[in-house]
Amino acid sequence: MVNLWLTNKECYYHELCNIIKNFDTTDEQAEEIEQYVRFIADSCERIGIAGDLLGTSLGRVNWYEIVENNQEWYQYRPGHDAKLPLKPCLYGK
Repeated sequence: MVNLWLTNKECYYHELCNIIKNFDTTDEQAEEIEQYVRFIADSCERIGIAGDLLGTSLGRVNWYEIVENNQEWYQYRPGHDAKLPLKPCLYGK
């Protein structure tokens, strides 16, 4: 569900792409994506049962799977340091 959420809205999708592009290892990417999603969730200031349910649900997310499923859409361009997205934006579809 979190991957769908990240790839279905423009601002979240661009941040996901930036994280994959700017962090080298799967560990770093997964940690950064988790921190980003938790920041967004925390900004909603959910308290009580709703906050507990959200926190528990995010604790069960496989962040590495999100990274691995989105890494395949990136490749290095020969002779350049930049990674380029190979898939079209999914948001709004």
